[in-house]
Amino acid sequence: MMEAAQSVLMLLLFVVHSPTNFAQQDATMDNRAAGKSVVDAVIKCLDRASIFPDDRNILRRIACAETQYGQNAITFTESNWGGIWQVTAADFERTQNTGRYPHLVHLHDNIKTLWNIQWNSLDRRDLLKPFYSGLVARLVLTLTEIAENKPIPVLISAQAGYWQAYYNPLGSLPAFQTAATSNACESQCLGRLDICIMMDSSGSIGFLNFFLARVFLKDLLGSFEGGSARAALVVFSSTVHLTFPLDTNMTWSEKRLAALDTKLTPHLRDNTHTAAAIKYCIDMFNSTPSIPGVPKINLVITDDTVANTAPLAAAVGITSFAVGVGSEVVLSELLQITDNNRDRVHYLDNFQDLAEFFRQLNRETCEIPQTPRINDTISDSLIRAERRYFRYPVREEGIHIRISTTAGKIAAYYSYTETNPSDAVNDGKIDGITVIPYHKARTTSASRLDSAGSSSDLPLVEVYITVVGMSENNNYTIQGTTYMTNAVSVANYLCKIVLFIYGCLLLVGSVLT
Repeated sequence: MMEAAQSVLMLLLFVVHSPTNFAQQDATMDNRAAGKSVVDAVIKCLDRASIFPDDRNILRRIACAETQYGQNAITFTESNWGGIWQVTAADFERTQNTGRYPHLVHLHDNIKTLWNIQWNSLDRRDLLKPFYSGLVARLVLTLTEIAENKPIPVLISAQAGYWQAYYNPLGSLPAFQTAATSNACESQCLGRLDICIMMDSSGSIGFLNFFLARVFLKDLLGSFEGGSARAALVVFSSTVHLTFPLDTNMTWSEKRLAALDTKLTPHLRDNTHTAAAIKYCIDMFNSTPSIPGVPKINLVITDDTVANTAPLAAAVGITSFAVGVGSEVVLSELLQITDNNRDRVHYLDNFQDLAEFFRQLNRETCEIPQTPRINDTISDSLIRAERRYFRYPVREEGIHIRISTTAGKIAAYYSYTETNPSDAVNDGKIDGITVIPYHKARTTSASRLDSAGSSSDLPLVEVYITVVGMSENNNYTIQGTTYMTNAVSVANYLCKIVLFIYGCLLLVGSVLT
């Protein structure tokens, strides 16, 4: 009887302290996998490799136009091995022709190093896997862009012509443009962030170009309308002019109109002083009451050189994006703004290219994760297919994530390595209350501050979480607590039960004997 009681005790303690197992999910390598999240994961992987030039978002649009992200019924029909990107046999063979395209030798070497893929050993049937289909499509675009000197345009209408001329001669121009602007292809993120937008207003920008810049600002602000984002707008030249601050009471409609107003958003027409604008936004963030955990973002749009001010913004937890327009922009100086993060630097040939660029900036700024403090409960709302991203520190005892839905339905995923996990790529799914364990193999750096502000000498593990709205309107809360705190509370409660059971067993045993 004593042995039985001890077995029960050990079992209960195991249940209390046993962390949730994680199993890596990577649908990009699954035959016939499809969907927007799969395409997003493929593109993120290719972008991180940094072996291809900026594709101007055309790879995503081709996937949408060709097969609706693989969800079109014709995508995987018999003998159709082109995959999500519908790569033809002729184009697949082009990517293996190093004699005609010497540029491929270096790319094949990089691909072998990064992903252990021996290119010439591939079979076209491998393109049923989304990653291979996307990789081949990206090589085809690179051959067209570099080897044949046909640069990828920015505007969707021009990309439709490029796609038809160099990728799919039988493709329909209106169909490409419709797909590229549809919600299914470029879904809007209403956002939960604070953003300070800085627009260059110097004399080097002509009257027409500054008008185009105002229209872009209006559209960018409109992309956040209806959400919980806060935005400030400043224009700068030798001086800085504030159009509206972060904590304004203006409606989003009023903000859009203010961006177009020549008095509220004036063309200052003097020298460029980007450093002053960045300092102005930093001071605004410091003086405006913040929402704990919500990302702080600086966005600079300029046509001229900049000063070295990036460390100022990064040092106070501000994520910076830089958009350079025209031939006078120097890449190294844009990188100073983004703290040398190449993924957050964009270059456009002219101000006309700004017309549709707001969609990409909306998506990229929304993908910056929130960093809630441990024990804080975050309440939020999502529309269908909208996503929200979080980042938590994981100490040695693990972290306990609790997500509760008060309206609608949500799905949630976590990853140690993917900053924006999804149903396609993740280390696990979060359902109600989930314990995420600590893994030393996934440490990011040593002796850093965690979200609660406490210092630790242990290597830091971070976990990234994505919450997705599954119904038309979804309300939820999310909270992260240390696993040990919860485990101890549960253990104390269970121990009382165990002691009661143990006492009962002893009593029964004494009666029987």
